[in-house]
Amino acid sequence: MLTRIAFLGIVVFSLFALFGCGSSKSTTSLSSRYKTIKIIHWNDFHAQNTTRTLRKEGKPYRVGGSAILKGYIDSLRNLAPDRSLVLFAGDDFQGTPVSTFTKGRSQVILMNEIQPDAVVPGNHEFDYGKDNFISLLSETKYDVICANLVVSKTGEPLFPPYKVVQRGGLKIVIIGLITTDLPLVSIPENIEGLEAKDYSIVLSKYLPEIKAKEKPDAIIVLSHIGLLNKLDYVDDLTLSRIYPEIVAFIGGHSHTPLFEPIRKGGGVIVQAGSRGQYVGELELVIDPVGDSLVSFSGKLIETYADSITPDARVQAIVDSMEAPMKKMMDEQIGTLKADWKSKFGESTNIGTWQTDVMREELKVDIAIQNSGGIRKSLNAGPIRIRDMWEISPFGNAFVVFGITGKELRGMLEWQIDGRGEFCDMSGVVCKYNGNLPYGKRIKEITVGGKPLDEEKVYVVATNNYAAAQLGALFGLQREVKINGTPFVDHDFFIEAVKKRKVISGEKREWLINVAKSKSE
Repeated sequence: MLTRIAFLGIVVFSLFALFGCGSSKSTTSLSSRYKTIKIIHWNDFHAQNTTRTLRKEGKPYRVGGSAILKGYIDSLRNLAPDRSLVLFAGDDFQGTPVSTFTKGRSQVILMNEIQPDAVVPGNHEFDYGKDNFISLLSETKYDVICANLVVSKTGEPLFPPYKVVQRGGLKIVIIGLITTDLPLVSIPENIEGLEAKDYSIVLSKYLPEIKAKEKPDAIIVLSHIGLLNKLDYVDDLTLSRIYPEIVAFIGGHSHTPLFEPIRKGGGVIVQAGSRGQYVGELELVIDPVGDSLVSFSGKLIETYADSITPDARVQAIVDSMEAPMKKMMDEQIGTLKADWKSKFGESTNIGTWQTDVMREELKVDIAIQNSGGIRKSLNAGPIRIRDMWEISPFGNAFVVFGITGKELRGMLEWQIDGRGEFCDMSGVVCKYNGNLPYGKRIKEITVGGKPLDEEKVYVVATNNYAAAQLGALFGLQREVKINGTPFVDHDFFIEAVKKRKVISGEKREWLINVAKSKSE
């Protein structure tokens, strides 16, 4: 893809050639000033340090793991070491038992081996508390940057806002940004005293400073913001339109595999899925005279475990970390009859099973599980303790609280409208007409098989993250009295599998759109 500058260069060359006017010298002068850099990127690794098995056309194959990932990164970096940048776009912590047991230290040790040029923190880096994350920074051998995460009392950035690097004859500035939804995607006490500032505020501050002080040839944003697909959200795509001087957004957070870079005004946007299944490779051709993007190309490379030699040192570190817990984690505790499928923003059969178990065992009227709390699919077959940890890695505690039937109706309207992260429920069946306007969609609600009583108080169980976000998830504005329980999600579900032994994998439809046509 050519910018207007490159296109004009081609036109001029053609006219000179037609009239015999020294075209060779002019074209050579123009093209020789262009410089190329290669960006190797990945995001949302979530402590997937060991390889995992996926299926393609029914056939199993292995991908990822830290040693395989480093093998791919090094192979790409070694092809052009003088013009390569290695960038990680956040969420290295949380997702597997070793991260939980070490409170993220395992990931710092392994990231030190990869040696990225820059890392932006993700929201899950704070899952073990901000003080824990800050203490681990003394062990990092890589640079963590973020312009918009500040200390609330002082307004000062918690990390350096940007980093300056020289690559391929270019001076490049990399700015870090974390999602402003940090209070909504974290447990509040984990980020107490921190604030994620509006992107436009910090970019309006730092871009002029960078241009005046650093005079860079290119500006790149390393982003844990994501592609959100919602008109009322600011994301990488929105920012690329507002700030065309930023040549690329190296993204994370939404777990989006962009198999080709996208550009819709402004810079190029890339993202490499999650959990190390892909490594991204992006080549940018920069005109340092105009500080502009001339052209680009990019792709995702699937990290097939059988197609590269794993890094021996990293593999040894991973093996040493896994060894103490391997016997316990690999214990089979049950059998799954049909594949469990996890998908953010949708009702799933894992959500069905989890909420049914919560409602039955905790003896409540309604159980709720947010879709973002289900982090892994599982193929039919043996269920191991490790699987249950990786499906529910956060170690969230279950809590209970009461809501009225009228409040439940409002919560369901909010969910149907897509205003909050989708949640599965047990104990409730809601039929609605999706063609009708907000507030008039619900046709029928039953709780425990009986019609909703708007005056009755129903007892609800959920995890402590969802309970802390009742306003965002369900539009519930009043302060709700939350009562704790002694149960932690993955331990609770492990015991439930042991008790039941065979899990059907069936999905229960609890939210049913009865609309037949838009005119109904």
